[in-house]
Formats: sequence, structure tokens, C-alpha cells
Amino acid sequence: MEVFTHELREKAGSESYNRFEYQVHWIVYHMINEYKSGKNDYLIICEFHDDMAKFDCRDNPSCVEFFQVKTSSRYKDWSISKLSNKTKKKQHSFLGFLFMNFLNFDKECSRCHFVSNIDVDEEIRKWQAVIEDGGVLKDEAPNLYQSIRQVIKNEYSILSDKKFDEVYDIFIQNTYVYFGQLPLGSYEKVVMGEFFDLLKDKDIYASNCNKILNDLIQDVRKKSKKTINTPISFTRLKKVKGVNSSILDNIKNSISIRKRDEIYRDLEDYLLDIGNDRPRAKLIIRTLKKHHEKLLDISNYLYKDLTLETNKVIDAVTIKFNERLEDRNFIIQKIKEELEMKIEKEEIFEDFLLEVLFYGRLFE
Repeated sequence: MEVFTHELREKAGSESYNRFEYQVHWIVYHMINEYKSGKNDYLIICEFHDDMAKFDCRDNPSCVEFFQVKTSSRYKDWSISKLSNKTKKKQHSFLGFLFMNFLNFDKECSRCHFVSNIDVDEEIRKWQAVIEDGGVLKDEAPNLYQSIRQVIKNEYSILSDKKFDEVYDIFIQNTYVYFGQLPLGSYEKVVMGEFFDLLKDKDIYASNCNKILNDLIQDVRKKSKKTINTPISFTRLKKVKGVNSSILDNIKNSISIRKRDEIYRDLEDYLLDIGNDRPRAKLIIRTLKKHHEKLLDISNYLYKDLTLETNKVIDAVTIKFNERLEDRNFIIQKIKEELEMKIEKEEIFEDFLLEVLFYGRLFE
């Protein structure tokens, strides 16, 4: 494919840390949602001709989609004029660079996407509505077709009208501009929630789930930052910069942990053995079950964060005072003391829930 030999316009990386982190998280978010929709045969290349390239097949691709993943805290929405605005440092606008993908890879580029943390204005929504319904913008909205054509033509005046129109007609029918469903202020939490939801049938604990997600995000970061030169073989490109669509399937299949019902039964036996009466043991188990159910609520970010921080403290206290684990009051007090040095006192879980989480960690 020509895409493997064409010179890269950018070597690697994003212009700012925040934009880069948003881009990395959106890639993971996209993969999670593709997996949920049953799409599991594609290959993502981070920072390759654009922020993200997505090949239609993991092993023998025939076409590629390009994604620009951008953030803005300046605008409330995108318009054609904003997307066609050039800066001094850039040869082309956002739309101009998307057009370039169709120009350079006419037989290989199937679609281009502009994804952002903000929405689009009415004019862009009209453009998108026409092409999403299979209509031809040139026929259904000729004035809009011509206005977009003019701003792109201004950037590519060197092209003949025949060549430009040939590429433009493909561009206008196959370029998608949309809100990427990740708000700038909470994109990390949204991705975490989606990933927790993906693994909810695996009875996996929040701390383990969070570690797996962080490992996945770190892999995307590393692949995004890796610099390459073209020409490059598909085999090497896939190895050094590729994120395989099968990775989520592999993660799910590799998780092998005890079922929660078994853990609850063993914990109840333990509670009875150390002197709790049956009603109290049952109450602890019910509270732990409610806690696990609450962790599955992907919108309850604060509860998840507080649980994660609490579990870290419980683990540290358990290791430090392992000889006094049966002294419930002592352990809970030490957990509270450690938590008070890390988070606001009024945010700490009540004593009984701390005790429940402590027992839960012992049997994780």
C-alpha cells in the first residue's frame, strides 16, 4: 500500500500534553466501543499520517481510515470557517489536512474523521446528515457543497480544477465531523467507566480493572510516541506502532479469578470462625455485595476513586500490621488515620463500610 511508503508530514506526537492525553484516551475509548459493537478485526496505528490510522484488517489490509482527534476550550462548537482556518505553523487547516489524505491515498483512504470534545454547528450537521443518509451533498445542498469547496480550493490552488474536483467529491462524501463523546474535563473517568462496564461480567475487582486499563493506555501512549521513517514494511509498522483490535478480547479471555459467590461464601465462613454471629456476618456480606454493585455504575466516578484510594490504604495497612489482622478495631483505626492524611475527613467511608472493604480485600 502507498500509505506505507509516502513521506510522513509529522514524525510523532501531539502539540501539548493535554491534547496528547485526550487523544490517547479517545483511541482506547474507540476500541472499547468497537469491541462492544462486535467489530474485532482492524489495526490501529497511532500517529501515522494523522493522529490515528485505522486499517480494515489486522493482517492483510486493503484500505485505511484516518482520524484527527482535536480538543478545544476556546470554542463551543466547530464551524466550517473554524475548521478551515490555517495557523502560521501549519501549511493547511484541519479540513485541508483531511483533504490531503484523499489526495495522497486516493485508492486506499476510505474515510476521514474529525473527532473533538465539542460539538459542531448547524451547517456541519446538515453536511453530515446528508452523507450519513447516503445522499449526495452536491445535489441536496449545492450552496453548502460550493462553500466548503471554495475554502478547500483556496488551500490547493496549485491543483487543476479537474484533479481538485475529482478528489473533493470523494472528500465531501466520506469525511465525518463529530463530537467524540468524551468531555475534556472528565475524559479519563468516562473511559474508566466504559472499561469497567466491558469487564463487568468477569467479576473483576476495581483495583485489578484499573491496573489493566492503565497498562492498555500506557501501551497506546508508547506506540503514539514512537517515531518511524518511511518507507516501512507493514510487519514492522504493526510491531512498533500498532494496537491490535484483538487486545481487548485477549484481556477478557486472560482474566481468570474466583467467582464472587465463592468469595462471599468463604468470607462468611471466616467471619463466623473469628467470632461474628450469623446476622452480623450476613450484614457484612450484603454490604459488600451492594458495594460491588455500586462500582458497576459507570457514572459514579467519585465512589470509584474513593474506593481505589481506600483499597490502596487497606493493602498498605494490612501488610504493615499483618500480625494484628484479627484486631478489627485497631486495623480500622489505622486505616482511618492513613486515609485522613490523603483525603478530606468528611469524604472517608464510614467505619462499618471500611471494615467491610477490609474483609473484602483479605479475600480478593
